[in-house]
Amino acid sequence: MPGRRPTISPLIIINSEEEWEVKEILDSRMKNKHLQYLVNWMGYNSAENSWEPDKILANTPEAIKESHNKHPDAPRNQGQQPSKISHGGSSKITPYHI
Repeated sequence: MPGRRPTISPLIIINSEEEWEVKEILDSRMKNKHLQYLVNWMGYNSAENSWEPDKILANTPEAIKESHNKHPDAPRNQGQQPSKISHGGSSKITPYHI
């Protein structure tokens, strides 16, 4: 079901809040005039990928930047401009707030 969240997840605690981990953001789209990201969740296979609203992925700026660098023509927030980020390996583990 689109927009669903994993029902069983490896939760982490960030600032006293339970969060899921984002492995990678695979794509973005506009749906009903709202930006959504296709999320690959840490610890889940691709069948569990889900479209999530951009507002709930506020703790994932690195993963969002990486996704837009890979897909520069994909939809983004109006204020977001393509930017290059460098990393010395996989830095795609990013918290997702419940």
